[in-house]
Amino acid sequence: MSIINNELHYSNEFEWNYSLVSFYSIINLALIKTMKRGGRLGAGFGKAQNSVFIIDSQIENLELLGDMLENEYTVYKEVNGDDVIKSVKQEEPDLILLGVHMTGLSSADIMTTLKESDKTKNIPIITLLDDNSLGDVKEYFLLGAIDYIQKPFHPVVVKARVRNYINLVNQQHLIDQLDGIDTLTNLFNSSFFQIRLDQEWLRAMRDNTQISTFVIGIDNFTGFDEQYGKERSDDVIKCVAEIIKNNLKRSMDILARWEDDVFVVLLPNTREYGAAILAEIIRKAIENSFVLQRKLEDSIVITVTIVSGCCKPEKGNISKDFLSHTMETFFNLRKTGKNIVHTIV
Repeated sequence: MSIINNELHYSNEFEWNYSLVSFYSIINLALIKTMKRGGRLGAGFGKAQNSVFIIDSQIENLELLGDMLENEYTVYKEVNGDDVIKSVKQEEPDLILLGVHMTGLSSADIMTTLKESDKTKNIPIITLLDDNSLGDVKEYFLLGAIDYIQKPFHPVVVKARVRNYINLVNQQHLIDQLDGIDTLTNLFNSSFFQIRLDQEWLRAMRDNTQISTFVIGIDNFTGFDEQYGKERSDDVIKCVAEIIKNNLKRSMDILARWEDDVFVVLLPNTREYGAAILAEIIRKAIENSFVLQRKLEDSIVITVTIVSGCCKPEKGNISKDFLSHTMETFFNLRKTGKNIVHTIV
């Protein structure tokens, strides 16, 4: 996967205005719906400031990064790996900066523990790499990191990286307040998937990055529904949704139920190769799921067909065409192909 550029660059005034209109429309809807229900905006938005938790065994790194960020964010610091998990659960930060050489609990163990906890698994983590440890970055991406910052720490780079992901967190909090939820699976529905696709499309154009999507369909589902009935079919849909969700490690990734037995996944800042690997992981996880087998109580193996699309948004291209092409390929493929991953560019 590629890394988001250090700063945002808006390609023209129209795109900037369009992004603002989309963003503030979501804000207004969220405020109206929340006020009608007598509720409050979600965690992270009702705070006076967003919060960043810096975790590093070197005091000088904590102080340096803290000085860079404290004017814009509430900053928490922790030097001892053994105390990190408890502190993060208590403070619930919006973003974590994690050093790779920790005393006590290792950085890898810290990430694994945080990603396994329902309370902390969606907090984005940026790793802090030494100038000679770039080779370790693959390990941390596999554990769920969304990005890295390498020494020496430059204020412009640090602030831009943090700002990018804090903006994503705030948009996610706002969308969480809306009614764009599928009632069966508690995933986003197709309408809000398209809203997020439009937003990420513009972001990819500004940052000169690639974007990937999956269309995932349960094989032979119509026949299964007719033979076993709605209740068991709904169980299968919910189990498949949970398996897909559990294999998406980044908080920026979006999973939605498109229709009936079809799901869509949005992977910002993801290249073709990385998307293809993840698609195959999801396909195998569903095929080998013991949870699904227990639900069915029969010798039936549930499989899925996945089409993975990837592109680099540019002027003249629109997100709707990209998604339509991926959808068309999927619906043509599923007529003949079963339990496969197909990649298009």
